[in-house]
Formats: sequence, structure tokens, C-alpha cells
Amino acid sequence: MELEAPYFLGARNKTPCQEERDIDIGFFMKRDLELLETLTPLYAKQNKRQKRLFGGIYPNENNALRGSAQGWAYYITGAYARSLGMRLGPPNAEDDTEDQDDSTKTVWTQGSRFCFSEGSMMYDTPKCRQVWREALKCISEQVQVTSGTPAVPAAYKRYRYTDADVKKAEAKGEELTSQGWKVELIHNPNAHKWNWFLDKYYPRNPGFVRFKVQKPNSSKTGLGQPVFYTTTQDDFVRMLITGDRECMT
Repeated sequence: MELEAPYFLGARNKTPCQEERDIDIGFFMKRDLELLETLTPLYAKQNKRQKRLFGGIYPNENNALRGSAQGWAYYITGAYARSLGMRLGPPNAEDDTEDQDDSTKTVWTQGSRFCFSEGSMMYDTPKCRQVWREALKCISEQVQVTSGTPAVPAAYKRYRYTDADVKKAEAKGEELTSQGWKVELIHNPNAHKWNWFLDKYYPRNPGFVRFKVQKPNSSKTGLGQPVFYTTTQDDFVRMLITGDRECMT
């Protein structure tokens, strides 16, 4: 069952069936917000892609994505797979390389290279798929991205040094720090060969999205004046889940 926008927010006088659906929507929303947090740490030693995809989106027997993001404030389907960081490839792939989809592999995985860009458009209900004059009677708002830059996962690398090369390690650490990396020099005196480790971390770049929101006019014959917002790719995905734009400019 595809669940529409969270009409349960603020709703009253619900039937038991409606209340049960509200619980399901709350579960899906909470689960995907937790997945979003897992995918987007500021620093990370590993960026493993997740086997579970956002929402109720799933691959069929031909690896085509079906379903929609259940519990989300906006109607999102597999058509947004690349924008949502979904890729077809090895099951244990890292998220730190921008690989192309590989149709010879059989597993869809969820990453965090969100890349909503100019032209991406979404609505708050699947009824947007109707003829436009009919859709206008059903939608509450249209969201359209006007520009954007992709998110880039946090990066990590370890360098190994002997006791004799500790000065080189310190110099390398200073160089990396000046380039914006966070570095950590670790000493392991009991190691057989490599006694010094220089860990470098580069923070996640959450990307950028500028988008506009338009609501149908009072006569439901067209869209009203747009309101523009600017945010990160990460917070844009969060907004698609919750519908909350209060902290956006």
C-alpha cells in the first residue's frame, strides 16, 4: 500500500483504520530519519553503503525500482534514485567514490551522495500524476529545485611511518591541516614495523540546494507566487521526509 503525504499531522476525529495508518507513517518516517543520520556523519573512517533503501522503494525481479517513499511528506519514487544516492552495484561498496551504476551487478544500495539538481520536481501527493487541471485540485504544493551541487561523503585515509620517519609524519600532518583535513598522529611503540599512524579525515560536504515552493491559487487553476529556499542536500532530503522548512532561509 502506498501511503500519501502525512495528512495525519493535526488531523482529528480519525477512524481506527486511519489511526493505524498514522502509526505506520510515523514508523516509516522515524526509520528513514535514522537512516539519514547513519548515512551523513561529519567524519567517518568508513562510508559503507546501506542495503536498505529509503522508504518503500524496492527493486523488482528485473532490478527496476518500484514503490514510493512511505511516510514521507512528498511523493518520491524510484525515479529519484540517483538524486537520493541509490546505486546499482556491489553489495559491500564504499560510498567514497562516484561510481556509475553497473547493470551487471544485482544489488541496489543506499548511499549519501545526494544530488538533487535543476529541474527536480515533487509534489505532496501521488495524485499529481493526473491530468494537470485535475492534479491542481489535489496537490497542496509543488517543490522545484532551481540549482544544486552534490553532497560528498566524509573522507578518510591512514599513512604509516616508522620511528625513523616520525618527523616526516609530523610535517605531513601540518600540510594536511593547512588543506582543511583533520589529522591525528598515533604512536604504537609495540608495533613490529610501523610505529606511527597518521589518520586524516575530511569532513562531509552536505552540498547545496536552492528550490522554490508554489501552492495552487485560490481557484485551483494554476500555481501561486513562488517562495524560494536555500539549504543543503542533506537537509533537503530531511525536508522531503518531514515537510519541515522552518529552519530554511
